[in-house]
Amino acid sequence: MLRRSFLATGLFAMPVAALAQGHSHNHAPGPNGGVIGEMGASHVELVARAGELRIYVLDAQDRPVSASGAAGSVIVQAQGRQQTVRLEAGEGNGFLVGRGDFPARGLRVVATLTLPGQPQRSVRFAAIP
Repeated sequence: MLRRSFLATGLFAMPVAALAQGHSHNHAPGPNGGVIGEMGASHVELVARAGELRIYVLDAQDRPVSASGAAGSVIVQAQGRQQTVRLEAGEGNGFLVGRGDFPARGLRVVATLTLPGQPQRSVRFAAIP
């Protein structure tokens, strides 16, 4: 009986935990064709190219927002290696960009960003197809 109660409690707690982490729904590809992640009230879009990652800052409706004043870094795991890449302002403050020695596909990325007026947050991107 105790085991059944524990199991039921765990099943009900799972959706609450998912909502608390901000992963309550899936996103379509972003406006730049990348993968969307949630960071508080904002979204970010990761676009991966061989040797380059771009992170676009978006509002809650996935509309572009200036990346001016944003800062951060990413940890990239690919091909059995891990590297930390510092992000810099991209062209016209439209995105943050990081460069390194990694492929465009098969990446796992954890981005740690500080957006203007918000506390530092991290977002995890599972393997980029």
